Amino acid sequence: AEPAIPPLLNLLNDHDAEVRHTVALTLAAIGAEPEKIIPGLSDCLYAEDIYMRSAAADKLREIAPGGNWVVNPE
Repeated sequence: AEPAIPPLLNLLNDHDAEVRHTVALTLAAIGAEPEKIIPGLSDCLYAEDIYMRSAAADKLREIAPGGNWVVNPE
């Protein structure tokens, strides 16, 4: 999966929030460097989908335990 990381990182800047959020979680799942994906995962905390917000918060707590990663209410 490592060869897919650079092109996926570019998609973290996509205009479509759903694309950004899906890519951020995908990058986290395949082991991209945390410092490169924390901003994208943080953006997921504002996703419309509660499951997306929860998954992002869980992953952020895992890779950056010192942060205050809370799921934003709807």
